[in-house]
Amino acid sequence: MELNPELRRNLWLELGPQRLLLMPLVLGLLFALAYALADGVDAGRYAVAVTAAIAYGLVCVLWGMHLAGEAVLGEVAARTWDWQRMSSVAPWSMTWGKLLGSTLYPWYAALFCLPAFALGVASVPGVDLGWWLGMLLGGAVLAHALGLTWSLLLVRYRGDREAGALQRRSSAYLVLLLLLLFGLPALLDPLQQAGSWYGRETGSYFALGSLLLFAAWAVFGAYRLMRSELQFRNGPWAWLGFTAYLMGYLGGFVDPDHRLFACYLLGLGLTLVAAFAEPRDPLGLRRLGQALRERAWTRAQQAAPPWLLGLGVSVALAAALLLQPASACRHALCPEGSPDQRLLSVLLLLFVLRDLGLLGLVSLRGRSRRPEFATVIYLLVLYFVVPWLLDAVGAGQLTALFWPRADLAPAWAVGAAALGPGVLGVLLWRWRRDPGQPG
Repeated sequence: MELNPELRRNLWLELGPQRLLLMPLVLGLLFALAYALADGVDAGRYAVAVTAAIAYGLVCVLWGMHLAGEAVLGEVAARTWDWQRMSSVAPWSMTWGKLLGSTLYPWYAALFCLPAFALGVASVPGVDLGWWLGMLLGGAVLAHALGLTWSLLLVRYRGDREAGALQRRSSAYLVLLLLLLFGLPALLDPLQQAGSWYGRETGSYFALGSLLLFAAWAVFGAYRLMRSELQFRNGPWAWLGFTAYLMGYLGGFVDPDHRLFACYLLGLGLTLVAAFAEPRDPLGLRRLGQALRERAWTRAQQAAPPWLLGLGVSVALAAALLLQPASACRHALCPEGSPDQRLLSVLLLLFVLRDLGLLGLVSLRGRSRRPEFATVIYLLVLYFVVPWLLDAVGAGQLTALFWPRADLAPAWAVGAAALGPGVLGVLLWRWRRDPGQPG
């Protein structure tokens, strides 16, 4: 069986004799120092375990995530990525070759950190060693997959502005590192303390299973992006499957009366995330329209962008909410005595359509080098600055034009909310008829 070419190349680059000797030497000195500074044998073992866990987090998790991201961006910077894209390496082989090959040295460090951690906590009563090892391994895989996924997203945006995408990698990695460093423990603790999930008790192994499943989804997401980068077509089922999984998973923590509305909010959020993450390709939308007119359903599925699929799911959930009785549709976002979730769901959908239209218009006009950033600025102005000014001058009713007002009369709230997507729809139609128009 032939060794993965990416893995073979990184074996030669990452595991040289000097590096193989340096890592155990440095880690051994750290463990010896931690043991020597502790008071007693048991305290020394515990100190070694803590040191090993910290070293594992810094080297295998954080540094490994950085290296996984650099695996593709480094190739782009060296102008060898296009050559690799034209090679005969399959998408899955390229994915796990980059994922494992670029992080070989951090995983080599893990071969020393994990046994030291296990030996250090073996004598500590009440410590579930299997759970801890699963969390450490799962956290590293999740971090590496997120690093590779983020880098593939940056590469998709590079186009003719390759340098611009690479300039953003430092800030992107910093955000990812901070999210992983502070967000993961904050996520896992509520999972252990959540109490119930669909009426069943949760605990530490529920958090472990959740982490491993999200790590698997992250690896799968990197694979799907790699398929796109290697010019393979992806169908819609992966994104729809992830959306359904996330709704089913997070819905288990929500009160049954509000579960459908929570899934609806999640669907709208995923739609916006996908819209900002995916490059806006007018040719792709035209291919989708052509496939629909020709009733070529397979081509239509492959051409449908993820945000459009998410929007379809959200529309279906909004329809389900509209069919619910009013008594089952109250929500904390609506003040006492105000309309129920049915009106709020319609308003939220209209404003999401407005936001998508604004993003599409800014992107298609091509006047901004960073259409996502420009759109975020516009949305901040529309959602916060303008409503604040209207409230300040006593025109609070007009704020319904800029953010959902479920506490107002339904006819006025819906009509005001529909104005934004209507105007943007006209502008987008004008652009479609004549792309040279300023819009």
